Amino acid sequence: MKALYLTMILGLWSASAEAYTANKVAFEFLQNGQYRVTVNYTVPELKEFRESYVIFSKKKEAEAFYWKLVRGADFYPDDPKLVRFIPPKTKPTPW
Repeated sequence: MKALYLTMILGLWSASAEAYTANKVAFEFLQNGQYRVTVNYTVPELKEFRESYVIFSKKKEAEAFYWKLVRGADFYPDDPKLVRFIPPKTKPTPW
C-alpha cells in the first residue's frame, strides 16, 4: 500500500517543481562558430549555487534562450532548451 501511495505521489509530481530561475546569465561567441549561454542558478533544497551551459549553433536560438532567461523564465537542467514562464502564485501588491 505504501509503495502504491509513493508511486502515486511521484507520478503526480509536477515538472515545474524541478525548474530553476537563473541568478546570472552570460552569452558568449565561441571560436568554433557556436554560441554558449551560461546560467548560474541556486538549488534551494541543497542551498548551493550551480552553473550550467547550453551550446547553440544558431545565433537566433541562442539569443532567444538568453533573453527568456534574463526576463525571468524558469529552465530545466535536464532539458535546458525547455523554458517556461510560470506565473506567480499571488499577485504582487502595489505600495
